[in-house]
Amino acid sequence: MSLQTLIFIILAGTLALLLAWFQYKYKAKGDSKKNGLFAFLRFISVFGVLLLLINPEFEQVTVYNEKPNLVVAVDNSKSIPHLKQAESVSEIVAAIKNNEALNKAFNIDVFSFGSVLSTNDSLHFTEEQTNIDKVFSALNQIYKNTIAPTVLITDGNQTYGNDYEYSAKQYKQPVYPVVVGDTTTYVDLKIKQLNVNKYAFLKNRFPVETIVIYNGDETVNTKVVVTSAILQCSQNPSR
Repeated sequence: MSLQTLIFIILAGTLALLLAWFQYKYKAKGDSKKNGLFAFLRFISVFGVLLLLINPEFEQVTVYNEKPNLVVAVDNSKSIPHLKQAESVSEIVAAIKNNEALNKAFNIDVFSFGSVLSTNDSLHFTEEQTNIDKVFSALNQIYKNTIAPTVLITDGNQTYGNDYEYSAKQYKQPVYPVVVGDTTTYVDLKIKQLNVNKYAFLKNRFPVETIVIYNGDETVNTKVVVTSAILQCSQNPSR
């Protein structure tokens, strides 16, 4: 309520009191007890009308602390026990859930994921696929308008879906990855894709496109050889 409204209410009360006193104490004659009751009722009625005209508004402000969310997304795929990390992952999740300081500062939400994100936090490590891209997409919808730092526990091996690097950049929350298993980067040279035409006419050119990828920090020299095999087809003379 503003100071101006409070002043108007005081003036309205004073005016109603003066009006009631003038009518039933100064000008009225008769029983003083009845006049006192009538003066009080007149004061209430006049003050009520003036109060409705002023129309005061009362504001109540409630202050409370809302804890942010701490999201824990856990890889629930078969690759975790394959790397012999199932026990380690379960211990990490239990340590986060039972940490007194974290529970005091955050609302801890635990999710598991394989091909999709699940609210079920029970870990059985039987999911056939790992789609980290869909994890970030789903969490971005759930925590779009809130503060939700995210702990991602995974071996980092995605077997399905789009590259999660892009969706992780679109995710508006800070991400703290906990990588389990062997994180060593090995030198690798591989043919990622081979593009050829399935059919070609006789004496036509036969284009071949090879995409070769190298993972490593050192310079390497290698030779990629593309060979062709000519198939001879025998034809029977027509009769």
